[in-house]
Amino acid sequence: MRTGDLAIIQRTVDLIEWYVPFLERLPAGHRHVLGKRIQEGLYDLLEALILARYTPDDLERLQRINAHLDVLRCQTRLLVTFQLLDQRRHEHVAGLINAVGVQLGGWIQHRRRRIHETAREPVEHHHDLGQPVERSQRGTPGKAV
Repeated sequence: MRTGDLAIIQRTVDLIEWYVPFLERLPAGHRHVLGKRIQEGLYDLLEALILARYTPDDLERLQRINAHLDVLRCQTRLLVTFQLLDQRRHEHVAGLINAVGVQLGGWIQHRRRRIHETAREPVEHHHDLGQPVERSQRGTPGKAV
């Protein structure tokens, strides 16, 4: 488990802890539609981030999470448009969302570099079998792919 993974999860929890009580105070019409969608989206975001920790090579999952974060940004702007979120609170929640986005962007870049580095690793051939041997198996007698 990497420290960066924990930081993004903690930032998401912080975002939920701020946002959910605010959403619960929205007028009924907005609370039951937009508020509910944002709240469910926040919990989905947290769940997706936790699951992503256990799938270390799934770049597509992180990109879907990033798209989900963009939806949250748009929904937050709608609260401002409907005059349900004042400028001060908007700046605060936008900062919380952006903090998660910065962490997620770093995580995506890290995974891209890892995938790129793995793709560039040379593959050797086992002399006896003529089969490729992965770099991680070099020096291990009797292991061919």
